[in-house]
Amino acid sequence: MAIDLINTLNPTEEQLLVGLRTAYADSVSPSYLYDVGPYLISSDECIQVKEFEKNYCADIMQVVKYRHVKNTGFISFDGKTFVYYLYPVTHNRSLIFLLGLERFSLLSKSLAMDSENLMFSLFKNGKPVTGDEYNAKNAIFTVSEAMEHFAYLPTGLYVFAYKKDVYLRVCTLIIFFAALVAVISGASCLYLVRRVINRGIVEKEAIINNHFERRTGWRAFLFGCRCQKTLQYV
Repeated sequence: MAIDLINTLNPTEEQLLVGLRTAYADSVSPSYLYDVGPYLISSDECIQVKEFEKNYCADIMQVVKYRHVKNTGFISFDGKTFVYYLYPVTHNRSLIFLLGLERFSLLSKSLAMDSENLMFSLFKNGKPVTGDEYNAKNAIFTVSEAMEHFAYLPTGLYVFAYKKDVYLRVCTLIIFFAALVAVISGASCLYLVRRVINRGIVEKEAIINNHFERRTGWRAFLFGCRCQKTLQYV
């Protein structure tokens, strides 16, 4: 949106530089965007927007070839490698920002929900550039993609994988809790079945005993009647 606004206002080069320096004079570099910069570059010139930082214009002009087209790539100086992002702001001027590889790796992993247990590695020409040290023995669900068609990502092979040891621990916990639930459910069902069976046995015994008592009482009544009749005859 800011770049669209600059294109709409169409300021002169001097006005653009003054405006950028005014905007960045008292601001702190947002760590989620860049670590070094920005720089205002053209085909043959590089101007440092923040005047009191170390100037890397010579390194930038030597490495960055496409200066009027939105692109990204890698640049190294002072023993460090950065990811650069270049955005055209006028017909012959572009802004370039530099992002450290460590922060780039963290930002790439932060897109996932479980980023702490996600392995990310970036390879360029078969060599690792940044990310975690890839270990195939401890990797599962590996996904790799060559990001050659995305202008906002440096060209390279991006490899994402989930840590196998974490995955096995999670699976073990799930199996344990599933087994625990199964044991509790089985014990509850067995308890209910035994209650039903015991209740049936008790009811059966009660019915048998009650029937026996009724038959015994009836026979005693008949026996008493016979005794009375015998005594009358005597």
